[in-house]
Amino acid sequence: MKEAEEEEAKEDAAELAELNARNSGGPQLLNLNDDIMLDRKNFVDLSVKNPATVGKPNMADQT
Repeated sequence: MKEAEEEEAKEDAAELAELNARNSGGPQLLNLNDDIMLDRKNFVDLSVKNPATVGKPNMADQT
């Protein structure tokens, strides 16, 4: 019973952190899909990713 309550508290904290990140206005990635069941399911707050990179690694080295 205690483990279930701890897990629920962790899930609630994660949901609150995601909601705050979505409303922060900071850099973020969010998937969009025509299927309502898949729309807005993946969310990445780039302000907590250090460093945040896009594209293939070492792209500058290949020139």
